[in-house]
Amino acid sequence: MDTQGVVDSLQAVLSSDMMADSPRLQELLRYIVEETLKGRENQIVGKAIAQSVYGRDLERGYENDSIVRVDAGRLRKKLESYYQKSGKSDTY
Repeated sequence: MDTQGVVDSLQAVLSSDMMADSPRLQELLRYIVEETLKGRENQIVGKAIAQSVYGRDLERGYENDSIVRVDAGRLRKKLESYYQKSGKSDTY
């Protein structure tokens, strides 16, 4: 899939009814896709997400903050549901 196809697919997911009520998950997905498109998929780790997506101060004990793990799980479930339902016929 080319870059434009990935961007189109991202937009389809972000604008879906399943993601409409989840701005935090939208931002997480956008971050993951954009970093991957920039060739930085190896840098997508909990600390980077906590700082870049959630604005967490890494000096203040990020290790005790479960937001990244919890939201990653929620995002996986939403994506699975999206591709089983409204995204089932996506061609990109």
